[in-house]
Amino acid sequence: MFDTNDFNSNDEVTLINCDREPIQFAEAIQPHGLLFLLEADSLEIVRASENVGEILGRPLEFFLGRSLPEVFSSDLNEQFAEWLRAKQPGFLNSQSVSLETATGRLWFDLHAHRVNGQICLELEGPRENPRESSYTESLQEFFDWIRSQAQSPTPISIEGLCQSLVKEIRRYTGFDRVMVYQFLDDLSGKVIAEEKEPHFEPFLGLHYPSTDIPAQARRMYLLNWLRLIADVDYTPIRILPGAENPLNMTYSVLRSVSPIHIEYLKNMGVQASMSISLLKGDTLWGLIACHHYSPKWVPYLVRSACELLGSFTSSQITSKELQWNAVKKASLQEAATKIIRSISPETEFSKALISQAEPLCELFEANGFALASQDGFLTHGVVPSTDQLRDLLALLENKEDQEVFSTAELSEFATSLSGTNCPSSGMLAITLTKKPQRVLWFFRPEQVLEVRWAGNPEKVVKEVAVKEDVKIARLTPRGSFEEWKQTVRGKSKPWDSFMMDVAQEVRTSLFAFVIRQSEELAELNEKLVVANQELDSFAYAASHGLKEPLRGIHHHASMIESEALPNNDTEGAINSVRSILRLTERMEELIESLMHYSQMARTTFTAQEIDLNELLDEALEMVSARRTERGGKVSVPRPLPVIYCDRFRIREVFVNLLSNALKYSESDPPEIEVGWREGFDEEGEREQIFYVSDNGIGISERYLPRIFKMFKRLHSQTAYGGGNGVGLAIVKKIIERHRGRIWVESELGKGSTFCFTIQLEPAENPN
Repeated sequence: MFDTNDFNSNDEVTLINCDREPIQFAEAIQPHGLLFLLEADSLEIVRASENVGEILGRPLEFFLGRSLPEVFSSDLNEQFAEWLRAKQPGFLNSQSVSLETATGRLWFDLHAHRVNGQICLELEGPRENPRESSYTESLQEFFDWIRSQAQSPTPISIEGLCQSLVKEIRRYTGFDRVMVYQFLDDLSGKVIAEEKEPHFEPFLGLHYPSTDIPAQARRMYLLNWLRLIADVDYTPIRILPGAENPLNMTYSVLRSVSPIHIEYLKNMGVQASMSISLLKGDTLWGLIACHHYSPKWVPYLVRSACELLGSFTSSQITSKELQWNAVKKASLQEAATKIIRSISPETEFSKALISQAEPLCELFEANGFALASQDGFLTHGVVPSTDQLRDLLALLENKEDQEVFSTAELSEFATSLSGTNCPSSGMLAITLTKKPQRVLWFFRPEQVLEVRWAGNPEKVVKEVAVKEDVKIARLTPRGSFEEWKQTVRGKSKPWDSFMMDVAQEVRTSLFAFVIRQSEELAELNEKLVVANQELDSFAYAASHGLKEPLRGIHHHASMIESEALPNNDTEGAINSVRSILRLTERMEELIESLMHYSQMARTTFTAQEIDLNELLDEALEMVSARRTERGGKVSVPRPLPVIYCDRFRIREVFVNLLSNALKYSESDPPEIEVGWREGFDEEGEREQIFYVSDNGIGISERYLPRIFKMFKRLHSQTAYGGGNGVGLAIVKKIIERHRGRIWVESELGKGSTFCFTIQLEPAENPN
């Protein structure tokens, strides 16, 4: 066993020494039973507890070296014999056996398990009678309780479940006090449920330090789920003979208890105890701790029922926690959804978010809000200073794998804040984007806690004289469990797991909001680039288009000044003036076209459902004079659909395209077809493609990219009835305002087909 003589009085004593005690190798048992260690193959008894002679009436030497069947030939039941023959691994379910001994027939509870190639056989008892059925009625009530908890339609908190549990176990076992002890994050513990005799001091709400149940004891509780100490004043029964390799007694029912733990119980005034493990998955979540203030042996049948109840409760811990958290989480999710929906997508993100600071703080139970963005910090409520926020921002930059991070001890996360006048002790940080770094913070104030400990949590160092000149130091459990209060500062209320889940969901929603606004901004920037390019083209086209008549005006005015007037050439002067008038008309026409084009980007469109057949009839009426003049034929293979558009602008598109089809044709008569077909856009979505096709002069392939640019005529000013080269540019602008696209398919000498789409949806604003 762990040798406390490892210390001398000059050594520094720490609680780690307690952790080194190898309690699974006790090499002794409690006296309410006996133990045999058998070789697995031969069943030879190689070791036994020192008390076998006292209980069975024969000396220890009688048993050692003999096989088990030889000693108990007819007394072993068939189930145990079958387990031995099958060499099954693991454990044998406890059996009630009757053994003929030198002192008479005795009844025992037989427990067996395999360990390191040997069999550990324990006989708990003796009892004078076989297992009685007096517990059957109580067991039925026990199972009824399990059923009621499992089928409860209303959510119950873990504390509520545990309180019901301790009441049931105390009713069934008769212990003076039954508690549920939950391990906290720092491995200290807290009593969260208690049922006791009325006159006993309550332990409910008391904290216990982690050293009360050291690491190796917690490991044992994970492996062996129930532990009984019937009387703390027992004398340990040795296992003989001694062995070089001590017996691993992890799964032993009778294993002797650490003397430090016995001293601990005595200091509490406890005479008997029973502990049942409560697990959450593979983790030790807590213990059902049963205390009695006089010796108390609990029958195996009762212990098994309690262990079953512990297993059921373990299975419920996760589900109840999830169920209870789900109720709270659903409420938070509903509130979060309302807040997110109230954020206007039209408002700049930072301004939109700060407008919801108050409800967001209420959502996350915070008293301070801050947002870090490219523009600096926006804050609401009680928050750290700007310099402190910068420090926090730098620290969060290193937590690349954590989009949502929280701490209830801010000064521990950011040591630079320790000892400062920082008004916050808790922080929830939601990183929205890394580059640029956008972080949303919620801050909580300090929550001064008064922790109630069951006595001063520090263990006491005792000096024990071993020799005249040497003293050794030993850690002992505290001697007083009188309530000892500790004030804890510098921490906030911790952030619940379900609140962290909601924070992650809020981040997802806000991230989508940021991305949407970023995409809209990118789209706007792209439009601005296009608009600037169009403005450059517009300015170039305008200046180029207007220079031609201005040069003509200048030329004719110079002629009048230098030739006609000095020479009294009236006819020449008149001709020049006429030319000037013609050129000014041309300039006016160009300016009107420019104004019309520029208005296309600013004019408000009125979108509505329009029957294109009616619209086409109106357009044909408007070009009827030219159509009659040219004798043009217009065909519509099938009725046009009803679409959502601006009636007057789309009519202008048809008028322009029909006019060009009639104008640029050398066929007699011109033949025009107006129709539509179904196609697919670049993303594979269905779309309607409208077209105006003619049998005109066609367009050379090298001119196709220029056809929709301002003032781009492919012929002389007077050819094909003249024109200013603005019409198709206006058509393109109208189609783009309808979220569509336009293109031309043409072959020189064989005609052209102008195609366009209109993607405007009924709910969409073309403005």
